[in-house]
Amino acid sequence: MARAEIKSIMEEPLSTSSPDFIHVHNRILPDINPLYGSIKSPIPTNAWYTNVVEDSLPLALFPYILHPLVDGGYLCYPEIEVGPTATLSAQRHDLTFWSDGLLSRTTVGASELGIVTQWKGVDPAGPVLTMPLVLGSPYITMEYKSNGLPLNFTTDRGFEITAINHVAPTEKEMKGSKFVITVDALRSNDPSHDYPPSRTWVLYSLSGDFSFSYFKEEFAAGSSRGRFLIYDGGPLTVLRLAVITTKESESLLDKYAPVIVTGGDVSVHFESDTTPSTDHGYISLDWNTASWDGTKVAPTTGATPVMFALPHHIQSLDLSSPSPLAATASLLRPDEDPATTAPLPLTKVLEGAYTGIRGPLTAFAGSKWVLKEPLTNITWYSLEGIPEYRKKGVVYGLGRDVKDLVQISNDTYSNGKFVAALARLILIADEVGEVETMNIFLERLKPIMDKWMTRVTYRDTFLYDMTYGSIISANGWTNSGQDYGNGMFNDHHFHYGYYIYAASVLLRNDPQWVHKDKMIDLIRDIANPSVKDPYFPVTRHKDWFLGHSWAQGLDPTMDGKNQESTSEAVNAYYAIHLFGLAIGDQRLSDWGRLLTATEIRSTHTYWQIKPDTVVYTPPFRENTVVGILWSLKADYATFFGANPEFIHCIQMLPFTPITEELLPQDWVQVEYPVLAPVLKRPRASAIEEEWKAYVYEDLAIIDPDAAWKAVQFIKPQAFQGGNTRTNMFWWVGTRSPQTAPDSFSAEDDTFETDRDLEGTQW
Repeated sequence: MARAEIKSIMEEPLSTSSPDFIHVHNRILPDINPLYGSIKSPIPTNAWYTNVVEDSLPLALFPYILHPLVDGGYLCYPEIEVGPTATLSAQRHDLTFWSDGLLSRTTVGASELGIVTQWKGVDPAGPVLTMPLVLGSPYITMEYKSNGLPLNFTTDRGFEITAINHVAPTEKEMKGSKFVITVDALRSNDPSHDYPPSRTWVLYSLSGDFSFSYFKEEFAAGSSRGRFLIYDGGPLTVLRLAVITTKESESLLDKYAPVIVTGGDVSVHFESDTTPSTDHGYISLDWNTASWDGTKVAPTTGATPVMFALPHHIQSLDLSSPSPLAATASLLRPDEDPATTAPLPLTKVLEGAYTGIRGPLTAFAGSKWVLKEPLTNITWYSLEGIPEYRKKGVVYGLGRDVKDLVQISNDTYSNGKFVAALARLILIADEVGEVETMNIFLERLKPIMDKWMTRVTYRDTFLYDMTYGSIISANGWTNSGQDYGNGMFNDHHFHYGYYIYAASVLLRNDPQWVHKDKMIDLIRDIANPSVKDPYFPVTRHKDWFLGHSWAQGLDPTMDGKNQESTSEAVNAYYAIHLFGLAIGDQRLSDWGRLLTATEIRSTHTYWQIKPDTVVYTPPFRENTVVGILWSLKADYATFFGANPEFIHCIQMLPFTPITEELLPQDWVQVEYPVLAPVLKRPRASAIEEEWKAYVYEDLAIIDPDAAWKAVQFIKPQAFQGGNTRTNMFWWVGTRSPQTAPDSFSAEDDTFETDRDLEGTQW
């Protein structure tokens, strides 16, 4: 089977220079896990597949789940279980596969959209099992070199095979190249028991007929399971497994089974690479195909595979012809062979037959997908600006923040939020013409940024990790719990995005600022676009199939990867856009805009829950927002508490100009009523002032007048975690209409921030 490799998303790197930070070896995980196999440093630490290269834990493939073991693994087409605070993929072991001669596993290939894992034994003449695991594939593919040992499949205990090729199974040997296997739970005499639904798997052999032998295994206490063996398939047996959900799905699976997808590459293109008026970015997902050539699985060109699209793909798939990256495959006529027929425009071939944790899956035939994303035209300021009648509050906020704003913590995250808050104050002061105040904040910002960029000590600074290829914090280097697991590569885009934002503002005001190249190193850490950069992995956090980022680094869990704060991810990529503007690099600006666009689209689809969502169902849907999205579940929760204000507002902060696109009014209309009761909790459990400010900023999207009145009474302790009084007034003010409403009275603006109005609600 052809070995995939990770390729560039953009051909040219941002830089190939050695990062200008102290170089160290990783102390927490000094040795790269041998499961990475052919994947070499720089390691894609936050990739969607780390569950199977850092451990042997479940891997979400959409729709299937693979849970690898030392000698094989479990396969599952999961049921979706829905509760009031979680939606999750129920992992039952539909089929378990193994061979007695398999004793170890490693990775033999990887691309952005697929990974190839392989099992072997100690004996070089023993069996070898190779599996390409590709996101969105309707099939699970196995290339098995038996060397005399059969490949075993069993159901889970308590399940049985109730039919083979639609008839009751008998314990005999059969020959063929297609078998339909129905798996069902063993039934008791209790009619009230809730049994899982039956599951019908289809098994194809691309390499010719093989022997199929079924029997039933009995265990103590009356339990049993179905088991079948595959053997005599020749020197190499190429199998494809899939779940049949409808008659139409079986016909589709029959037709496209000969075309194997072994991985997928990602590339991007902008409508205009030379002008700042670029309106759209195009993301090409190119599926790598292969087929059986009579002796082996060999790469093919021009073949037409079928793959599943998720709801956010449906929104952005470019089916126009021609387009800047024209799609190149189509549904074939019944008499056409997808393995040999020349490709045509991309076409939808099946919908409504499959679903998963990200909602319904739609099948498309084609070797290339093109996703068209509108790019933001938001730059440094809000689109509409601050209305004149609201500037009084903004100027008041600047005056208070000059005197009151203090730094309370110095870890990478808290310090990042602080320097970004100073950068916001610089921009807002500039916007309202307060030049002297702007310069005061500039002078405060520079020395803090300089300290973090200067290689003088291992404390409060950044280091370059040579083991994995990443910039890490000095504290995180030696302690996995420090800086939110920074040394384990957690949350880098959250943290570093704040510094990139601050640096953008510094460079806009001082193009000669000496640490520009170091900031480019931080951008490379979270958003390197090219394999030509030998120091960082390609787009560390971004999952190009799901559209959003993964915050979790090398800390695998049963539920897969996760991301909590979409708003901080969005702002990190928005900061890259601004950095490109600040240094006059349109390509970098467009790269940041595209990263921002995909993050926002996935946020709107998978975190923000509207009544017409196709992803979530009651009772979970009533939460209106996801707090943590995992590969295999969605939680109404956060890592730091279950208060609704935490869950909702962590998906909003920080409030910046890009928030206009992130938080649409139609979503806030349904979300805010769920959040608002937190303002009415009794004094003993009253909402903290910091979070109250964010709640009112959320309110401003749908009722700016009420929010404006409320934020005037927010107390000083609200402004210790990255928010500022000025930014709060700026956000609420810019939500207001440009012309003062008839109800407006300047006398209403009292700004009595020290007045105790604990019981006042707006």
